[in-house]
Amino acid sequence: MHIVAHKGMTKLVKNVYFDESGFTGNNLLSKDQPFFSYAAVVTDDEESKQFVDYIINKYSIAAEELKGSTLVNSKRFQPAVDEILNHFRGRMRVVVNEKKYALSGKFFEYIFEPVLAAKSSIFYNLKFHLFISNIMYFSLIAKDEYSELLHSRFEDFSRGKILVNSFIEPVVGSKNSEIMMDIHDFAKNNISIIEEEYEGLEGTGIDKWLLDLTTTSLYNLLCDMSSKFGTLRAICDSSKPLITHQDSFNEMIGNDEIVFETFHDKKIPITFKLSEPMILSDSKVTHGIQIADVVAAASIYVLNKKKSKEKYHSKWLNHFEDEIFYWQCCVVPTPENLDPKNVNNHLNRYILQEIAERSRNSTPVLDDIEKDIIRISRTLAMLR
Repeated sequence: MHIVAHKGMTKLVKNVYFDESGFTGNNLLSKDQPFFSYAAVVTDDEESKQFVDYIINKYSIAAEELKGSTLVNSKRFQPAVDEILNHFRGRMRVVVNEKKYALSGKFFEYIFEPVLAAKSSIFYNLKFHLFISNIMYFSLIAKDEYSELLHSRFEDFSRGKILVNSFIEPVVGSKNSEIMMDIHDFAKNNISIIEEEYEGLEGTGIDKWLLDLTTTSLYNLLCDMSSKFGTLRAICDSSKPLITHQDSFNEMIGNDEIVFETFHDKKIPITFKLSEPMILSDSKVTHGIQIADVVAAASIYVLNKKKSKEKYHSKWLNHFEDEIFYWQCCVVPTPENLDPKNVNNHLNRYILQEIAERSRNSTPVLDDIEKDIIRISRTLAMLR
């Protein structure tokens, strides 16, 4: 723990160490690793070094540093993981992202959002973004060819691997995907607005890591940890996305208050307090990062249903679900946004139909859209 003198006052600063598991950068369709997880642990250099040395000695770990993925997948070393999770109880937090669902969410963010921006609050209030993300994701995992193609083209386009023409060219031979067709046609007919959005990011550094999940995960964890522990000193395992984005985090240095916003009836912190610039370090020399690596690996382990019969699985899963996962900011599917019993979901399906049809006819997408939404709602109410 550090003590920082600040404008005639002294304040306690907590060290928080961060690391990830399942990193595949911009490649979110990776078959080998469906989850990306980012973990935070509050400790300090002394405690973490003593604890890592203790674990290495007690369990005769041959390596010089703790590697989470090795420990969580070995029956011999799982008791060591259990000790770590017990010792740091109340001081760990994780944001987990299901990568394919995250890609569906990014599709909404970069394809729909620029077009709907002027009236975006209408669509967000109806949870239209969650309807689109979930319908795309569940179609993708159901192996809907149209959805697979839209996702892989979007990923390639966002990574600069294909040009815009290849992204929007017609999808041939995929049947029964009216919803996917509407989504494709919406993108195709609004492509100039979408391209402007991409061009606006060129040269900012953001364009290189458009689909990466590191930055938002870390940002959300810093907000959460700072709301609990106050001013932080952030020590992260260095990675290319963080090197690119570190300036945006450092804007919070010396910030004195944490701002909260209400999302879905819950107050969520959206700023944090940093004592100094973010420290990018190497796990070999920073024991706190090794602890965070173990927590991140354990978070992915508990989400693997194939491991559910193993000794520690249910104990750890309960621990993560109850207090470690920062659920409000985890990027995981929400099937309730497709539930046919929910009137809103029907409404969103017809809104998609409406804006796709307008796009095909070159009618301005947002003109009097409120009136059409009310009209559709009334029609649906009469049909119930």
